[in-house]
Amino acid sequence: MMEREIKNLIIRAKQGDKEAFGRVYEELLAPIYRYIYFRVKDKDMADDITQEVFFKIYRSLDGFKVTDDSPLKFFYTVARNLLIDNYRKEIIQPIDPALVDEIYVNEAENNPEENFEQKDRAEALKDALSKITESESDILTLKFLQDFSNAEISQITGKSEEAVRQLQSRGLKSLREILKKNDFI
Repeated sequence: MMEREIKNLIIRAKQGDKEAFGRVYEELLAPIYRYIYFRVKDKDMADDITQEVFFKIYRSLDGFKVTDDSPLKFFYTVARNLLIDNYRKEIIQPIDPALVDEIYVNEAENNPEENFEQKDRAEALKDALSKITESESDILTLKFLQDFSNAEISQITGKSEEAVRQLQSRGLKSLREILKKNDFI
């Protein structure tokens, strides 16, 4: 769904159209959940925080201003702030933000050898991501796993686009060095 359509649905939801917010929920549930899941240890916690994001946004629709900014920025900012709040409360412990072995490894392959290699690569990537800074890891997750542009990442994180580019560059360089050191590339 295009961002313009999401904006229109949010406008309709502000006017009391519950079905419109339901459609926004359906469209954004998976990417918001994935963003949160990569930062917490269990699926139940990710479910709870994801639901809290949508509940919080729904409750604040009256004060929501539909501007030229991406509505996705608002959703990801709320998600990020709830994660930070939970970290501060020590309800959840931050972990490496890429549990790629659980979400992105295709377990349906019929070739067990290839499956093993995929899991091995995913473990190496997960380990490497845990060894770079949290900021670099966050930027790389948004860029390559969530498919956001640098401008969108800038809006979500509150960092300048130049800072996003620098963190991305440093993070990739660090990952490359770690993976090379461990003979994965």
